[in-house]
Amino acid sequence: MTTHGVVAIGNKNRWVGVYNQQDSFPSCLGEDVWDTIKEYGNLNKFVRDLLKYDDWINFLNKGVCPYCGKKGFGRPYNKIGFLREWTKGKTEDGVRKYFEDLPYSPEYIEKFLHEPESIEFRDNIERTNYPDPECKYHKHEKLRRTNKITSERPSNEWIYVVDPITKQIIVMTGQYRVSGKPIRRLLDIDRLTDDEDWIWNQGFIDNRYAVVTVVDLNGKKPDWNKIHHDGDDMKEF
Repeated sequence: MTTHGVVAIGNKNRWVGVYNQQDSFPSCLGEDVWDTIKEYGNLNKFVRDLLKYDDWINFLNKGVCPYCGKKGFGRPYNKIGFLREWTKGKTEDGVRKYFEDLPYSPEYIEKFLHEPESIEFRDNIERTNYPDPECKYHKHEKLRRTNKITSERPSNEWIYVVDPITKQIIVMTGQYRVSGKPIRRLLDIDRLTDDEDWIWNQGFIDNRYAVVTVVDLNGKKPDWNKIHHDGDDMKEF
């Protein structure tokens, strides 16, 4: 699911971090951040390594694209939603497990596995260990280590700020408030073509970040599902 997020270094008032395009909610990205820091065992090294990259996935893979295996590029953008799932699952059984944990219905999972792109990605993984080795379904940005996201632009849905001084993860959610007159009415869905963008009839949208909770890195593992639900209840202000 395309849920935009940031993994950052700093404090609740000022931070700088790297972007994450998909599955940024606490029960996925939040738990990944916690587990990764624990695996590192050295918080200062985690901080240094994270800021070498422009994207969370790039950081986890040490600059190797998880879709094609190429190295030295910036964040990968998938043109089709199947890539992420096959990168996570690798095999049909692995993809099933990935979806079941989210969870999705068995009917949806089987339909997904039999899509032409899924079959192509499965065959590519068996042959090369990567789902899209020829870059047919994704592209790369140029690697720019200065391409960071900061606290000055509140436009992402979930933020995980790692504070190396207090040894905490500050979990924040993006809040929004609709104000002003609508910019444009919704397009007629029956006339909407594949090339047209969906236009929200929501007027002007104000954004800000709000702290959902603060996680002690020296404490026990938090309930990330609860944090997810608590944050969802705070989306509007």
